[in-house]
Amino acid sequence: MITNIVLRIYQYLAKHRKTRITALVISSLLFIVFGVQIEYEEDITKLLPSTSESESGSLAFTNLRVKDKIFLLVSSKNGETDPDELAEFTDTFVARLREADTATKYIDDILYQMEEETLLDAIGYLSENFPSFIDADSYEAIDTLLSDENIARIIESNYKALTSSSAMVMKDLIACDPIGIRNILINKVKEVRNGLGSNQALYSSHFFTPDTTIALAYISPGFKSFDSKSGNKLIEMLENEIDKFGAEYPNVKIQYHGAPVQSVYNSRQVKKDLSLTLSISLVIIFIVIWLCFKNKSTIPMLLLPVGYGAFFALAMMYFIKGTMSLMALGIGAIVLGVALSYCLHIITHYKYVSTPERVLQDQAKPIFLGSLTTVGSFLGLMLTQSDLLRDFGLFASFSLIGTTTFCLIFLPHFFNPQRNRKSKKAFKVLERINSHPFEQHRWLIALIVIVAGVCLYTQRWVTFDANLKNISYYEPKISESVELLASKTQPGQVTTYYAASSHDLDSALLISRKISATCDSLKAKGLIKGYSKASSLFLTEDEAQENIDAWKEYWTQEKLDYVKNRIDKECAKYGLSPKFYAPFFNMIEDDLEPQSLYEAEIIPNGIVVNIIEYTDSVYMVFTPAQMPEANKSVVGKAIDKIPGCLVVDPMFYTEAMVNAINDDFNIALRFSMAFVFIVLLLSYRNILLSLIAFLPVTLSWYIVLGMMGMMGMQFNLVNIIISTFIFGIGVDYSIFVMDGLLSKARSQSEPRLLIYHKTAIFFSVLVLIISTGSLLFATHPALKSIGVATIVGLVSALLLAYTLQPYLYHALVRLMIRYKINDKWLLSKRKKKEERDAKI
Repeated sequence: MITNIVLRIYQYLAKHRKTRITALVISSLLFIVFGVQIEYEEDITKLLPSTSESESGSLAFTNLRVKDKIFLLVSSKNGETDPDELAEFTDTFVARLREADTATKYIDDILYQMEEETLLDAIGYLSENFPSFIDADSYEAIDTLLSDENIARIIESNYKALTSSSAMVMKDLIACDPIGIRNILINKVKEVRNGLGSNQALYSSHFFTPDTTIALAYISPGFKSFDSKSGNKLIEMLENEIDKFGAEYPNVKIQYHGAPVQSVYNSRQVKKDLSLTLSISLVIIFIVIWLCFKNKSTIPMLLLPVGYGAFFALAMMYFIKGTMSLMALGIGAIVLGVALSYCLHIITHYKYVSTPERVLQDQAKPIFLGSLTTVGSFLGLMLTQSDLLRDFGLFASFSLIGTTTFCLIFLPHFFNPQRNRKSKKAFKVLERINSHPFEQHRWLIALIVIVAGVCLYTQRWVTFDANLKNISYYEPKISESVELLASKTQPGQVTTYYAASSHDLDSALLISRKISATCDSLKAKGLIKGYSKASSLFLTEDEAQENIDAWKEYWTQEKLDYVKNRIDKECAKYGLSPKFYAPFFNMIEDDLEPQSLYEAEIIPNGIVVNIIEYTDSVYMVFTPAQMPEANKSVVGKAIDKIPGCLVVDPMFYTEAMVNAINDDFNIALRFSMAFVFIVLLLSYRNILLSLIAFLPVTLSWYIVLGMMGMMGMQFNLVNIIISTFIFGIGVDYSIFVMDGLLSKARSQSEPRLLIYHKTAIFFSVLVLIISTGSLLFATHPALKSIGVATIVGLVSALLLAYTLQPYLYHALVRLMIRYKINDKWLLSKRKKKEERDAKI
């Protein structure tokens, strides 16, 4: 039926040249026009399964400045570590970097020093809001400040400060604190300096490592986390400025690292590897194809259907979704190798028969059947909850539909039988190989059965690596910067941020108190070394009001009169007017109202975003904790259990996320296998033939698993998706081999059809092994893992199609002949006609 439909379409278009050209041109233009309009998403949250449980975890992937900082390390190459010079170098470099970014605005902020204005603002704020920060636990300490000796000592100390060079800075604070309450708050204020989550030192108002050998700066990008284009531009600008600065100051070394840097270098390595490996492999492929097929038009005829299918897929994705995961597109591009296989079958068969109609007569059904089963296997990914897998399944399916349509409808019209050529020597060698009865070598069959049996056992050894870090590339100089800063600030420890999230700040602050309580417990157990309590500086309105009420209650009239008398006496000793300390007594007597430290914007934004950040209508209050790397998972799980809390580390959630994808994939794979078998059963209408066609596909999958188990390889997010491609191409090979085997039984008109199919399969495997095998030489771990899994799958699919499938088929034929079982699919049309004539 399919063959007749395709032949009629061919004959109609052959007679109506204008209609054919118009249909091809218009459809191509429409697909290109709409296909290029699709928007690509690089947001890693699209990997997350679309479940309600993922909503809180997805916040860890959002545009948070606390995790998207770029760390700058300024040090001396010659080992001379003069902190004053390093501070000057940092000032100079930051100024140049800001100047270079004037037009582009890739940088939102650079934090590298604590400016004097910040200190003055902080002192002014504290001077007006002492009572808000004095909690109930502090009044026992205040009692000790009310002694005659302490008041005398503090008044004397205040007088010396007022007569020193810092008088202008300290005057307001001293006027509000005649008894030394500020000393109680010093420890709380120090927590602000730890808000960055690492040990630091302030020298000459600049940030340094504790030993002052490295000056530090923190760049906050001015773009979304997953804006790879802007990220790449920023890193390029940073690299250029570092090179220029290094040429002028050769003894200064500037290093950098951070999530945006890692993302850029990871992307660069992928592009570098793909451009190098695939360009070399494509050159080899084109040379092999040209030497064997001899026609210059062969390469365009191979690429046109694939390009047509790719743009058809993009156009369909545009109409269905409007957007597409860029990662899905990248992985889907590799799957276009399956589409290329159909083109090779058509063109290879054309090289043999030279007649377009004959090509369609022999190829229409197996290509349609192969495309249908492969599309079905890819559409099985629609059962998953991951946007990435669904995008990949849709793109791959539409690509195959578009390519198959072009191959069966338009491609035969490009053939020119008068100019059809091929390398007789190359094809003769291939025919000799493909006509060899590999299935008759019992030792080979036995070896395959043994290998398959072993692999069925060892496949249980294969584990799934849910850690995305293991398939990421780490630039050596970036890793060096990370290790250097860690060795200087927190040797043997890593810092992880935990966040309390809510739509209002007070609720988020209350949740953060629970994180602190949990961290105290974990610290007591030795799971964490320490954590920052900087968020405790930010009080809720109720907490601040409670502190103010406690302040009012504490200062009884008796205490107030006593302190006032003591201060008046001590002031008289130094000629100070008692009115100088009037602000202190006003704070006791006046009705104070809570003031929000966050809204006051006293702390520099570059620091405060490491404590509190407002993004996407959600307040995030951060608590950084230091711990050994081995404890991150245990600590993360403990914090994540607290309602409203999350771990600001995408890798923490990707482990559970990728495991969920693995589970979804197993379900999709079972669906695909069931779909393929049903299609084979409906096509062959014989369960034994269907099993023979299906068995090599199944075995090749388990051989891949078994080989990976023996080699100690793990599945990961990338190569598990590519395994769908292996399954799809294995189905195609089985279908074409079965079509060739059945051709002798169905008709004696083309007894060499199996050889033709095997030749096309050989070219398909050769092309795919060269292209994917080249990835073995890639530096990026993810690409390298694709190459290994794919080659094992392709080779096993080829061997099974060449050996076990024909062996089982011939065994079935012998069995049916022995027991005189008739089957319309195993009897030729000629024999059936002879039987009908004999009955008449």
